[in-house]
Amino acid sequence: MQRLLTKGLAVLALQGLASVACAQGYMVPTSPVYPPQLVYPPQLAYPPQMLMPPAIYNPAMYPLPNQAQPMRAKADRPPEGILPALLKRTANKPLLPLTDGTTGTTPTSGEVITNSTVQKLPVLPATPSAEPSKPEPKTEGPASTSEHNSTPALPASSATSSSTSSALPCDACHASDQKPWLIYGLAGISVLRSNISERQAFGLTNSSTVVNGTVQVTNLLQRQDFSPGIQVTPLLILGAMNQDGLGVRGRFWYFQEEDEAVTVNTDRSGNVAVVSALNAPFQVISSASLGGTVPTATGGGALASGIGVDTIQATHHFRTWVIDLEATRYFESGPWSLLTGGGLRYARLEQDYGFVRTNAGSNGLVTFDTDTESLNAQHKFEGVGPTLSAELWRDLGFAGLSLYGGTRGTLLIGRHSFRNELYSRATGNLLGNPFDQSILTVGTNGTTRIVPVGELEIGAQYTRQLGSAVFIARAGFQAQTWIDAGNLSTTRTNVDFYGGNFLLGLQY
Repeated sequence: MQRLLTKGLAVLALQGLASVACAQGYMVPTSPVYPPQLVYPPQLAYPPQMLMPPAIYNPAMYPLPNQAQPMRAKADRPPEGILPALLKRTANKPLLPLTDGTTGTTPTSGEVITNSTVQKLPVLPATPSAEPSKPEPKTEGPASTSEHNSTPALPASSATSSSTSSALPCDACHASDQKPWLIYGLAGISVLRSNISERQAFGLTNSSTVVNGTVQVTNLLQRQDFSPGIQVTPLLILGAMNQDGLGVRGRFWYFQEEDEAVTVNTDRSGNVAVVSALNAPFQVISSASLGGTVPTATGGGALASGIGVDTIQATHHFRTWVIDLEATRYFESGPWSLLTGGGLRYARLEQDYGFVRTNAGSNGLVTFDTDTESLNAQHKFEGVGPTLSAELWRDLGFAGLSLYGGTRGTLLIGRHSFRNELYSRATGNLLGNPFDQSILTVGTNGTTRIVPVGELEIGAQYTRQLGSAVFIARAGFQAQTWIDAGNLSTTRTNVDFYGGNFLLGLQY
């Protein structure tokens, strides 16, 4: 009886040990079940042969352990046991490394997990069981032996890149991930003075010669020139540029100046004459001379008849329109920034000259109701041609200040056109006989020329960040030369501009 009681206690002790081992995940099924993830608790990758009957061990099913990656020691297992670890990791399953270097999730049929590595095995038919197997709960995969705190990758659309590259015309102006196109605009004024080769309003002379019927002044006492002074004109720049530094730009500026000069001729003795700027046949002469060395009057002769005085008014009007359309390319290296451009320019220059002489009165024998001469002369150049530009900035490294310099070269292919019109009229009566005389003289001419244009600008620039935009202030000195731009009588003279540019703008 005592021997039977001892054997019973031993059996109960062995059964208790088996139950504990089963709860800790060390129970090995007596027959292979595929796929492995349906086995619960999961199988051991390499069960010790001493725990299994010899008939169950199959080398094809349980390959030898990988010598390079030996099976983990029991001390490395989760302290709470494999079963609690499985339940803990169910809601956040990790990715398992595959033998080909990629990652996978739950092993599939024909695979067995060996030391955290999935190896392919031939699919074996399921061993028939004496009792119908009950459906086992499906596991998400083996538990990981360590916690993995991986940060999910941001989507491409949310990735940001900080760019300090300066697009025209400032540093750190935009972020390439936010703005595929940089748009900028500058508006302001140009304070310019023009230099035209012939600005004569009229001249005073007391001597002249006649060459082939044309009066040539040989003794100029005084010359009166137009002096329009410094003009304030508009300047506008608009542009856009992408992240690769390629862009387009438009530039417009307009220049206009006007001036006039007035005088009177009271010399009835015929010693002084007032002469317009152009030569005959488009020349007006205010004179009382009846011939000789002093030029003879070209009008009705009221002053020569001792009537009244000649009132003279000369006017000057000069205009310039310039439009540049070009493609641009931006480069940056450290504190240096370069913007190059190339495209087309349209330009038009117009110069108008007016000279009007009037007189009226009576000497008892002859009465002049009107004694008038009116001269209008115009020179116009209009052309289109290629233009190339380059602008260089040097960031000073503080307070948003930088220095810049720019140059531009243009070849305008266009046509010079001239039109002169002289209208003379005298009305009144001579000894009671009315008279009305009028003469109109018109002349036109034109020629095609290439007008090279050179420009230079240097100055300073200030920029300041205003939210998503950048405020720009720029001031600089500029000089321009238009070669063979011409004047009222010829195409072989230059027109110059020099002064300053003052611009304010935004970059977005």
